[in-house]
Amino acid sequence: RQVLEASPTYALRQACCTLRQITSQADAKKERRTVEREVQNTYKPHLSLLYGEYDAKTLQKLKDEYEPIIGASYMAAGFKAEELALVQCTVRSHQCWTEVARFPIKHSKPPPGTGDNSIRKKRWKGLFSLFS
Repeated sequence: RQVLEASPTYALRQACCTLRQITSQADAKKERRTVEREVQNTYKPHLSLLYGEYDAKTLQKLKDEYEPIIGASYMAAGFKAEELALVQCTVRSHQCWTEVARFPIKHSKPPPGTGDNSIRKKRWKGLFSLFS
């Protein structure tokens, strides 16, 4: 996969916590603060740009070709997401995924003490991460 990594903002972390407590029996039994600490330490939000199975050579070629293009585009300056979509991914092909819900994202300051002070102001880092 090729992905753009997103900063784990307070709003994204809270959405992750809520969804984990709804969808995971183990997390549903935990106190909210416990889930929040786990998410704070492990959550890595991202925007997937490419799906499929590729060898390392192909992935490197893609990275070399598209990194300068993305770096020169409007994404290099950062952007704010307007919505969060919840999608059911029961089949491999993304064309067959089913959107379950869509939520508007309100851009507001997080409550004090939520750990967002150390996060960069730019929401999208614009980095390529390659996974095989």
